[in-house]
Amino acid sequence: MAKKKGELKGNGTDKLLHKKISDLTDADVDKLEVALGTNARPYPMWGTVVVDEDGHQSIEQRLGKIKDDEEPLRLYSERPYEEVIGMMYRDMPTPSMMPMLKDILEMIKPESKSRIYFMKGDPGAGKSFLGGLVGRAQSTRPVEIFDCGGKNMNDLLFEMVLDFGAGDALPEAIDKRLAAGALQPLSYGLLKSGLPSKFVEETDEGKLVIDWEGLKESGTDNVEKAFQVLTKVSKLEGLDSAGGNALGMNSQFGLAIRDFEEGNFSTYDEYNKSKEGTDNALQTFLQFANGEIDECTVVNPLKNKDQTSGPSEYTFRRENTKTGWGIVMTGNAVEDGTTTRSLNKSVYSRLSPVTIPKPSLMDWQHRICQIMTGLPVSTLYHSFKDKADKDPEQFTEMLLYWRTAGLTEEQKANVPQIHTSLLKNWKNVVEASEKLAKFYKGWAELTDPDKALIKDGNLVEEVDEEYQKEVSIDFRKVIQHLQYAMPLRARMTKSESNEDVDFDPKSWAEKPAKRVKRTQESVERNYGTRLTDLLADKIYETSGAAGKPVLYKHLKELMKQCGLKDLHLQEGAHSNVKSVEASLNINLFATTDPKEQMKLAQKMFADYVRESNTDVKTQDDNAIVTVAQIKETLDRVKTQLSSDDATFVIPNTDVETLSSQPFITAEKVDVANEANRDFEPVTEELVDHDALMMTLAFPKASEQNLKAVWDKENHLALLLMKSNYAQKRIDLESDIEELKAQQPSASADSDDDASGFFAGGDDDLVGKQKELLDLLKKEQAQLKDFGQDTDEVDTYITTLKKDITAAGGTVEDDTRTVTPFTGDMILDDDVKIAENNSDTGIGATTVVVKATNENGEAERVPVHIIVNNNSQKTLVVGGETSERLSTLFREVGVKHVNRNDKNAASQLREALDDILRGASEETRNNVRSALLFRNDPVDVPESKIIEHNEKASMEDILLSYEPYLGKYLVAKQAPRNI
Repeated sequence: MAKKKGELKGNGTDKLLHKKISDLTDADVDKLEVALGTNARPYPMWGTVVVDEDGHQSIEQRLGKIKDDEEPLRLYSERPYEEVIGMMYRDMPTPSMMPMLKDILEMIKPESKSRIYFMKGDPGAGKSFLGGLVGRAQSTRPVEIFDCGGKNMNDLLFEMVLDFGAGDALPEAIDKRLAAGALQPLSYGLLKSGLPSKFVEETDEGKLVIDWEGLKESGTDNVEKAFQVLTKVSKLEGLDSAGGNALGMNSQFGLAIRDFEEGNFSTYDEYNKSKEGTDNALQTFLQFANGEIDECTVVNPLKNKDQTSGPSEYTFRRENTKTGWGIVMTGNAVEDGTTTRSLNKSVYSRLSPVTIPKPSLMDWQHRICQIMTGLPVSTLYHSFKDKADKDPEQFTEMLLYWRTAGLTEEQKANVPQIHTSLLKNWKNVVEASEKLAKFYKGWAELTDPDKALIKDGNLVEEVDEEYQKEVSIDFRKVIQHLQYAMPLRARMTKSESNEDVDFDPKSWAEKPAKRVKRTQESVERNYGTRLTDLLADKIYETSGAAGKPVLYKHLKELMKQCGLKDLHLQEGAHSNVKSVEASLNINLFATTDPKEQMKLAQKMFADYVRESNTDVKTQDDNAIVTVAQIKETLDRVKTQLSSDDATFVIPNTDVETLSSQPFITAEKVDVANEANRDFEPVTEELVDHDALMMTLAFPKASEQNLKAVWDKENHLALLLMKSNYAQKRIDLESDIEELKAQQPSASADSDDDASGFFAGGDDDLVGKQKELLDLLKKEQAQLKDFGQDTDEVDTYITTLKKDITAAGGTVEDDTRTVTPFTGDMILDDDVKIAENNSDTGIGATTVVVKATNENGEAERVPVHIIVNNNSQKTLVVGGETSERLSTLFREVGVKHVNRNDKNAASQLREALDDILRGASEETRNNVRSALLFRNDPVDVPESKIIEHNEKASMEDILLSYEPYLGKYLVAKQAPRNI
């Protein structure tokens, strides 16, 4: 028969924790003992250390480790070792509270007489969490956390309970009438408003539901209140005269006595929120619990009260103390509110409450990591930094082990996938959590009246104690925010155009056509974006929307300083430090485990082969390509990445050779290169559109191909330079010819050849010729910079010098320094963007591949590529891709827009806003200009192209223009193993 609350078990010898300490054998202790913090398995700890700095020693608080085989921390548990270790690492207290864990574990040693520990601090600090951790680690039984708020503390010793008699006849009779709607209105009102609200609920249908079991043992005050109400209802309903409907009250042992008898570990939560004056009877019990006295007797004040029965008294004796018995008491800071009271001097003297420090940056980071991953990754990293940095893969394995150590198979299966993904990207987690910790700590300080005024006196009108209570930036808020951001949710985007909005009232009457359901992206893919968007909303809700503009300004600046959002406010100065948003947007292949990377790559490659070659039927990935073959291939690509090799790699779909050659090479033929000016591509020989797209989502291959899209030869820049110089030449040569035509003819009968026009020379002509000479010298200098032949320019310069001399001018020394054009020539940023060497970090270009049209014919199609090297983002505008590849693009962070989609324009606007986030209007115009270098409008007369281009938007160019200076990707005639 199950034990009822208030009843006592036997002596509990079946469980060692229930055994008297005095009866424990050495074998019993060995069986219970779990060592925490040995030499080979250290446990992080916070405490005082002596620090040497510049020959001086000082005492400081630092993170260290318990690492002692002789005297580790000891916990006495009936659980298996691995379960305990898993709990203690997963639920590790924050660094500031680690000393309290140490104290509690010392307190519950068998040899310890003091079995009670009291700590107090701010709400949400983790007090009850720590007490619950020790209780769970000790025993498999449910942890008892007694909420003292508003309670009579005498109930801990003896409590009143309702007695409904045999079969709970009265509750059943009342429930029956409630269900039938037959209860009198007055009775209904008494039950609804008279019983403690915690145990009464009115449903949406107007039915009253009473928790009779909870009400029965709800505490002395509630029981007495309920007894009076139920007595009245029983009489009103005539139930008091019915046989069996007995109602009475009895007293029984309270939690403190039951725990002592059974050897339970409990937490008395928010002790200083209990009813004032009700803990007087506890004073001798507290003396016993803290080891001052070895015996005390407590008397039951409820015995015979209102004709109740129950035990008369109970005696606590030291020799009866069970191994598992211990108490953690928690209290909030007195300034928490009016319900929090100051305890009397004797309680402080006997319990010596420890005050929890305000959370440090390390504490904030610790808790943030725990919520995001289920492990305090930052604290574990700082504790084992040397090993983690030396072997990050092994550290990843340890993190994954700690996350699931001691869990059942069912519990392991329920570990959120995002936890696993974030742990595999622990470096990102450590970096992001540090920034988040600074943000939350700063937010808490800005909402603290005392600290806020130091930062800005203007906050005096906006931040006060009442506001601080309302906002309460503590660990609980962190839990709410980080967990709320986990699921995928609808996200607002900035929309500046309504072109794709349906404004036909008739069509709105019908449901919209269902779109093809796409594979949902993983939760971790854009977790960073969801979290930082949420935080941006929350700071507005709690400050800007609350009429606190100065605070809102400070909080926005704090977000910026802590690097939460990927704002890119200053072009070219983004650095390699990731924002929180970027760090927590986890790429499918972003993992420290290379084996997993290779397995993912194998799966991706095999899926592509099956999709592109219907003759391949096998579902066995190893039958298509092995992990070893993928690794060997990607290692070669990695070698290429470290060199200047501009070769493209594309997947091999030839079933005869693909297992040994998963990838083959392709070459780029840039028509902007003068050597390729007459190139006429054979469409069938171009790289397949889907093959290129696949590589842009593939590890290493994407890096190689994006590198190969742009090369160091700067063909386009050279072409534009020559074109610009050619036009300048034409203009100057035209001016020179015009000046020569204006010269008077020399007199045939003149006796003095030095007289007339040539005698003094023509300043205008010579000046224009020298201007042309300077132009040629600049062209010569830039051609040399490009490594180009200068014979033609050299010859022209020699001839021009003679012309200048013949016109009566003088030629300066050739050693004079000539500065190339830096105005409207090749150094303009639009050209740099086209060549992907701009200080803005943005590159934009177009390549040409082949695709099969609806008639089954091969046709040339453009693929536009825009990269932001600062944010590591890529935008690809091409044709339609498979659902599988679209999903992969989302998972690896590549934004793909199908230029043939009916909503392509709106998708592209959003994508451009994202990749050009923070870019100036000038930079956006330069990106547009860079795309125009290689693309022309379709069916527009040549004479109208310039005018047409001036009006074209970037979306127009990317969606409707066609290449005219193409970069053609040509597959090798003979596949070559890379």
